[in-house]
Amino acid sequence: MSKKKNIQAVLEAHLDKIILGLIGLIGLYLLWAFVISNPYGATVQGRKVGPGQIDQFNRQQARMLEESLDRPAEPIAYDLRISAEFEDILRTSLPQLAIDLSIPYPGIGEQVFDDDRVYPIPDVAPPTDVRVAWVRGAVHKPTEEVGPDTPYEVVQTELGDLDFVTVSARIDVQTLYRNFQQAFMGPRLNAAWREPAFAKPVFARVELQRRRQLDDGTWSQWTTLPRPRTDAFRKLIEQTPLTTEEMEFGGVMMWLKQYEEPRVQVSLLQPPAYDFASLQTAWLPPRYLDEAQTILKRQEEELRRQAREERLRARTDREDLGGGRQTPRDTRTPTRPQPQRGRETIPDILSPTQQTRAAAQRRERTLDDIIRDMERERLTEQTRLDSVREPLLVWAHDDTAEPGRTYQYRIRLGVFNPIAGRDWFRQDQQQYKNQVVLWSGFSEPTQTVAVPKMMHLFPLEVFAREDNRVKVDVARYYLGQWHTQEFEVFPGQIIGKKVEYTPPTSPTSPTARTPMMDMMPMDFMMEGRGGGVAGDSQPQTVDFATGYLFVDIANRIEWRGTTRSEYSQMLCFGPEETLLGMAIGSGNWPSGMSREYREIKDAEQNAAPLNMNRTLTPGGGMMPRDLGRMMPRDTGA
Repeated sequence: MSKKKNIQAVLEAHLDKIILGLIGLIGLYLLWAFVISNPYGATVQGRKVGPGQIDQFNRQQARMLEESLDRPAEPIAYDLRISAEFEDILRTSLPQLAIDLSIPYPGIGEQVFDDDRVYPIPDVAPPTDVRVAWVRGAVHKPTEEVGPDTPYEVVQTELGDLDFVTVSARIDVQTLYRNFQQAFMGPRLNAAWREPAFAKPVFARVELQRRRQLDDGTWSQWTTLPRPRTDAFRKLIEQTPLTTEEMEFGGVMMWLKQYEEPRVQVSLLQPPAYDFASLQTAWLPPRYLDEAQTILKRQEEELRRQAREERLRARTDREDLGGGRQTPRDTRTPTRPQPQRGRETIPDILSPTQQTRAAAQRRERTLDDIIRDMERERLTEQTRLDSVREPLLVWAHDDTAEPGRTYQYRIRLGVFNPIAGRDWFRQDQQQYKNQVVLWSGFSEPTQTVAVPKMMHLFPLEVFAREDNRVKVDVARYYLGQWHTQEFEVFPGQIIGKKVEYTPPTSPTSPTARTPMMDMMPMDFMMEGRGGGVAGDSQPQTVDFATGYLFVDIANRIEWRGTTRSEYSQMLCFGPEETLLGMAIGSGNWPSGMSREYREIKDAEQNAAPLNMNRTLTPGGGMMPRDLGRMMPRDTGA
């Protein structure tokens, strides 16, 4: 008991010293671990250098390197034993190249692991409200390839005549987006199968097909038309495979991503038209061109009515001045103004607000309204297709139509199949597995489009009966204008030849102005978009050669009831190797031939100069008031 008390007393007496000793030992350890042993030093070339010595060490090493650079280089003894091996390497850089060496080629992309997912194929509705229109004129044709980096607006061009057919239609974009959302993001799908990238439809084609009416009245087979030469993405569209078997590399998503670019979608759905140099010709989609024709016809009828009234008024004034009958003076008491013919009156019982509304409803649409509506429907790179509520206006062009042919067109829409090449189809839809494009149905065939000829023969008279010489008026459409030239031909002679002519005068002359120029601002005519126009230029050459060989004159007798008519026919051997007979003399021509002759002569007298410079936007919104003169009269069936 006493021992324990002694030990306890000793501990109590020396406890503070023991604690101080332990603290000292811990402090010595910390001093060694974090100070003396240099724990933050860096090992350089096997030596541990402290933070304060690193700069000194680096300066020492730099000084040594500088001294070594100042000393002359030590000579190196070359080993001549390897010279023979070096010469062999120079002679044969690939000494052991195997003949059967397999060179790696780019792969077809990552292999997709097909699970058990199944998607329904979304429905693509056919286009609606399909319309067709044809215009003819001198255009700026590209002489070099048009591409994304060299669009049609900047490439070099040359003037040439073109028959340009446009087919427009409307597509229900909202329904198409809903169908894709339901197919690839629908609530009935497994959550793991839902793919937002698949649920956005990407347009791949607006395919235009054409068939030609044959000589016997039947129709040829439908053929797919190429994209117009003004399309900057024509090559991309033509190279896009339509089936997975045609794909040499990549997958459908690789092509889909290229088409997602807004520029591609705009060019695909609304390809640019040609830049027309004819001041009397302008391009509009058929939907608006038909309405513009109606307005132009109404304006033309109004002008004719005003001209008749002006002639009647002038004749009445001449009679009054010549002592003829006097026009009775109107002595009636002024009453309420009478309504004009063709206009409805507004009853007095209507309120001012109702009268204003009725007047607004009665206001007729103008060409400016058409241009404004068309520009509102144009797509831009900022247009979001998923936000388009109304049916979208799309169109396709045919720049390969031939004069003298009759055509019909049909159009369909194609959208990329995002799951092409994968086993994600229902059993009843396996036929879509290898189809890169999901097609809509074709539209109904359009109205027939009869493209007029660019050359006509009009036998005028027998100039000399003894040698069967005939006077023929040859009409040729050249650079947007009709030109006529009379020729005297003998049997055995080719009708027509090249003739020089002087272009129309400058539009600065009042007699040479056209309604199209009246719609242009002055800066447009002088230095704006349209630049200059052709006028007072050097004589140009028009090729009136027809390829028809004048064979002989034949007399023809026709009976119309009890009336006997006899007239002469000019027999010609045409390029189609057929014998053609045409009545001589305007009185013997068919009614259609006489109408064509009058229209051609009228167009020749009202010919306008050409706009030789380019506009900034092909197919721009300028609409001539006399466009109806340039449009076909027989595009309907």
